[in-house]
Amino acid sequence: MIIDDECSSSGSLLAPGSLIRTTSSASPTAARCPERVYQAFKRRVRKHQVPYLSPHGLRHTWATIALANGVHPRVAQEHLGHAHISITLQTYSHVQPTMHDEAAVLVANLVLPEG
Repeated sequence: MIIDDECSSSGSLLAPGSLIRTTSSASPTAARCPERVYQAFKRRVRKHQVPYLSPHGLRHTWATIALANGVHPRVAQEHLGHAHISITLQTYSHVQPTMHDEAAVLVANLVLPEG
């Protein structure tokens, strides 16, 4: 995401493989201009006429959808930048309330296969 001309006027560069501009000293522009990042986000929400969801809410939504659809918690942890997988597991343990039942059925079917 290329953010804002005013934030990038000091000769910023696009970091390889990144969606956030950095300055020539490689400090993220977002750290210097968080309000500009937020305003750019809000403009895009309005432009595409999608319901507003805060960037933090969008992050939680991504994690919830990913985990509910089988993305491994370790992968989600890395995408979210959590230092420890326990943070991800504690935060999103509500995603699959039937997880224990599903695990019991899976193991039972392995131990006592039908047929």
